[in-house]
Amino acid sequence: MGAVAIAAAMARLDAEVRALTVIPFAPSPMTGTEPLVLAEAELRHQQMAERRTREAVRLQLAHGLSGVPALVVQGRIVPTIVASAREWEAEVILLGLHRHDLIDRLTGEETALRVARSAAMPVLAVT
Repeated sequence: MGAVAIAAAMARLDAEVRALTVIPFAPSPMTGTEPLVLAEAELRHQQMAERRTREAVRLQLAHGLSGVPALVVQGRIVPTIVASAREWEAEVILLGLHRHDLIDRLTGEETALRVARSAAMPVLAVT
């Protein structure tokens, strides 16, 4: 919710704000990569997860950002965020921080850190 509050403040200052949520591909049990073909049950599960994510985003944006365009896409999280920011000619990427365990931090798996390393524009990460 911190990122939503900051984005709402930015919008009140006439900044153009867009919301993006990336749903990661479900890993394939055999390879650990994006699956090429999903079984019907997996597809239904993924569609339900996407609906829940869209609803969660809608509820979050209702707290001060109801008019902001919100895009929910499936893809690889970091490259999708960075590519979208570049496409939108964003001046800054605003990310919400989530709890990560020590292993995530030591291995560099923290999303905000990976986005900051990949993006050509500043990244503001808030709790």
